[in-house]
Amino acid sequence: MPTLLASGRHDLGDDEWSVLEHLLPAGKKPGRPPKWTKRQLIDGIRWRVRAGAPWRDVPPPASGWIDPWARRDGWRSHGLNQRSFDFEFHGAAQGARLSYLHDGALRLALGTSDAALPLAWHIEGRGPDAPYVVTLGGVRTVLHVVRDGEWAHVFAPQGATQIRVLDALAHAGEADAEGGRLTAPMPGKVVSFAVRAGDVVSKGQVLAVMEAMKMEHTIAAPADGTVGELLYAPGDQVAEGAELLRLKV
Repeated sequence: MPTLLASGRHDLGDDEWSVLEHLLPAGKKPGRPPKWTKRQLIDGIRWRVRAGAPWRDVPPPASGWIDPWARRDGWRSHGLNQRSFDFEFHGAAQGARLSYLHDGALRLALGTSDAALPLAWHIEGRGPDAPYVVTLGGVRTVLHVVRDGEWAHVFAPQGATQIRVLDALAHAGEADAEGGRLTAPMPGKVVSFAVRAGDVVSKGQVLAVMEAMKMEHTIAAPADGTVGELLYAPGDQVAEGAELLRLKV
């Protein structure tokens, strides 16, 4: 007897089914036969009530189960997951907030507006030239994007433009180069220091590695100088704006 894929691990055995089968009413309605047998339906109900529909038992393509943390749709057990993006458009600094809802849907808010629009996107085809199909607020647009370092060249039916993605960690310390201060531009964890107090460093030399947003970022010396003091140790969590080390320039 074939069974539902999701309930296969704990289905009723033949002996159990023989006890239950004759207690169920026989169907009398004419028409198309049911898609699932009574045995399959009971297996599914028992599985749902007993186990709560564990992710690893959900039939594909809904699951692709490894564990909850392997999902890439922004799932979070508590609260709403949001990501902030900074970019430069037409010479002005802009921002966007992407929200991941519990049902897997996306919402995008642009600038300082609190109004978030429904967002869906996918890459059509394969290869570096495959277009992005983006639907924002119900409006569907096909985009071709060419990345060149921090710049994204976007080609749409309405025209072409350029957007510069602003990575705060990639430019850590540049704003404080005059005073020799290096601060964390966002919350994260110190992975390692590549220097010690007293080391002489050159502009651009890697000083430390931070982890933020599940990515590692190197922090380089903004100018030639001497390392004065390391203010944290590897593994320490740091808040936004925390001074990581002092550099004498």
